[in-house]
Amino acid sequence: MKRRRWKKAKEATPVGEARRSQLLTTYGAGSMIDLVDRSILVAGLDFWNYAGDRPIIIEPRLSARLVMQFRKAGRSLHPTNTFSPPPECDEREPSERAGLQVVEFPRWMVCQACRQLVQASASLKIVDGRYHHACAPKQDVLVPVRFVVMCGNGHLEEFPWSAFVHEGSECTSVALTMTEDAGAELFDVRVRCLACDANRTMDQAEVFVKGSPCRGSRPWLGRASDVAEACDAQLTMKVRTSSSTYFGVAASALSIPNAAERLESLVKKHLPMLNDVTHEDLAGFIRMARPVREDLGGFPIDQVWSVLDAVRRGESPPSQPLRETEYAFVQGLPVERPGDAPDDDEKAAQFFGRRLGPKYPLPRGVDRVVLVQQLREVYAQVGFSRLAPIDAEMDGDVKVDIAHLGHMTDWLPAIENRGEGLWIQLDEARLVEWEQEEVVRRRAEALRAGWNREFSGRGGPAFFGARYYLLHSLSHLLIQAIALECGYSASSLRERIYCSQPGAASPMAAILLVTTTPGSEGTLGGLVAQGRRIDDHLRRAMELARLCSNDPVCAGHAPNDEHDDHHLEGSACHGCLYLAEVSCERMNRMLDRALVVPVIDQPPELAFFADIR
Repeated sequence: MKRRRWKKAKEATPVGEARRSQLLTTYGAGSMIDLVDRSILVAGLDFWNYAGDRPIIIEPRLSARLVMQFRKAGRSLHPTNTFSPPPECDEREPSERAGLQVVEFPRWMVCQACRQLVQASASLKIVDGRYHHACAPKQDVLVPVRFVVMCGNGHLEEFPWSAFVHEGSECTSVALTMTEDAGAELFDVRVRCLACDANRTMDQAEVFVKGSPCRGSRPWLGRASDVAEACDAQLTMKVRTSSSTYFGVAASALSIPNAAERLESLVKKHLPMLNDVTHEDLAGFIRMARPVREDLGGFPIDQVWSVLDAVRRGESPPSQPLRETEYAFVQGLPVERPGDAPDDDEKAAQFFGRRLGPKYPLPRGVDRVVLVQQLREVYAQVGFSRLAPIDAEMDGDVKVDIAHLGHMTDWLPAIENRGEGLWIQLDEARLVEWEQEEVVRRRAEALRAGWNREFSGRGGPAFFGARYYLLHSLSHLLIQAIALECGYSASSLRERIYCSQPGAASPMAAILLVTTTPGSEGTLGGLVAQGRRIDDHLRRAMELARLCSNDPVCAGHAPNDEHDDHHLEGSACHGCLYLAEVSCERMNRMLDRALVVPVIDQPPELAFFADIR
């Protein structure tokens, strides 16, 4: 955030600026931002102002999926005008009609001269954007206090200074001071009452706060009492600049031709013939009726039935999991040929990909490589959490019954990213055989034990399985290997994991590496070009993974070790697998290079790519 000065007094004076994409992640609604001269809280969507009509981002699959999830959670979302980008502002002529409103938070401040705690108010003098305290012998700067109170449900409150100092006392004075000794520990910070001389150090604050009830305060939604909600979560004291005070929760989808709409139209076309067909007879009927077979034979029978059942009842067909639909679509992409160009559906969806031809031999264990020359991704924030991140399900679905971004709104902030991608899909038959190996089963059980230890008591998702750890680790290794030659830095590449549970009806095992930018027409093709050399990159990735600078400690790490707090990792650390968090879907968790390549102190049969040299 940068401080802006404007010459005309009547013009709005922004307190700072941020990129629009940051308003869905680090600086989303409900987040605290530490400016040079004050601390602010980004207001909710009700206070996001657009100069004209609110612009709309269209992505039908993502809209349908989130509308369904919001409905199940008892919340409403507009079915068509679901997404809008953050407001765009004019830096040269700023206006209150276009931009985000913010709330001063925390309002408690401490004077740098006399150390008195003061609440921000209109009576305080402001010079060059800073509050000043009228204390002797001179006025001095007031800075926001470091401590706030929050809970895991997203609620946020001012620290109760007076109640903390006067616990067990009849004094209710708010004439307080905060002094700090030379050390940086909490017991070096002392709060004292000037009226009764009661005092306490901040190392006692955490226990005091945990004994206080959460009032469900949501100051980013407004000051009215009706924005508060009932809450039984435990309060926690945090330093306001801590990285654990805000975790955005977002969902994303690739823009692909909408097979769901096409299937619905085909079912309606043949409805007179299908109207009396039962679920048990549907597959046989489709095989025998040639016109129906030609239109519906390529769709999974369960998907056809769910659409048929909904059409019969006059309802909208249920939306399919986003990544399952994308995975199924990629399976039908043709092999590349000279002069290939996008067809009408691909142009409309802004997705153009072709399967790598047979003249490029693939490494053992890799089933197919798809070069995605053009793609569009819509990324939407659905809410946020505090204290701990909320993990998405393996199929990409996210929890929506969390801290709200708006109070009276029925839309979500979103951005469009355009770029290119590289799809690497593993051999399903070999993968199933690998999963059945006894050594892999034992490793999976160790990973499961660590998973249960990590999510015990906070309701995490079901264990993803060794397949996911393999795909995720392979993705990180390929990003590091490809970044050396593709022209993009590793932090410019991102992953999208397609994985299913063992024994799933529609198995998935692929990774999509993408590089995208918001607000542009795409990228330059450097990532796609590397797909033709996937064997070289995979070999280099294996070389990077075989030995870590932290071995043997890294290679021998046990995810179920009760004395370690890295329960979601096997053989993984900063020396081998970790990437910049913008590149990783899971914040550098759920990784294990021992499942990819042989490492020291682990049986070589554990590695899926044990024979690549």
